[in-house]
Amino acid sequence: ENAACVVIGTGIGGAMIINGKLHRGRHGLGGEFGYMTTIAPAKKLNNWSQLASTGNMVRYVIEKSGQTDWDGRKIYQEAAAGNALCQEAILRMNRNLAQGLLNIQYLIDPDVISLGGSISQNPDFIQGVKKAVDNFVETYEEYTVAPVIQACTYHADANLYGALVNWLQEENQW
Repeated sequence: ENAACVVIGTGIGGAMIINGKLHRGRHGLGGEFGYMTTIAPAKKLNNWSQLASTGNMVRYVIEKSGQTDWDGRKIYQEAAAGNALCQEAILRMNRNLAQGLLNIQYLIDPDVISLGGSISQNPDFIQGVKKAVDNFVETYEEYTVAPVIQACTYHADANLYGALVNWLQEENQW
């Protein structure tokens, strides 16, 4: 009935389903969660895409390591093998994602928040994000509700299926 879908990749996108319908908003920007404003560590105004995306995690590891051959899959593999920089980058991304997911929870109070994008196929990613959210909820007593978080069924193709369903509904074919 009420859900949010957050697609994580080079940036962050998404959609809101309110009362069973896609919520577009006045300017068609409903669910563009990546544009949520954040304060970056350097005290500059930033957005959630710049702070919490897989792309940002990769840029962080490239910057800190001086090596350019990184991608999300390699970072998770290296983290599992004990690479402290990769572990730090993942924790950093998870904390930043958790902050935005809690904002979504308290903004629209969805039944579920589904995470999409290629990274959502990795169960370690989903568990890491859930753990980061739980840590915030346990640490700050003002948070009384933790969002229900799950991986999108179609992972990296979630946005494509969503667009198809939206089009079919608009054409009265669904």
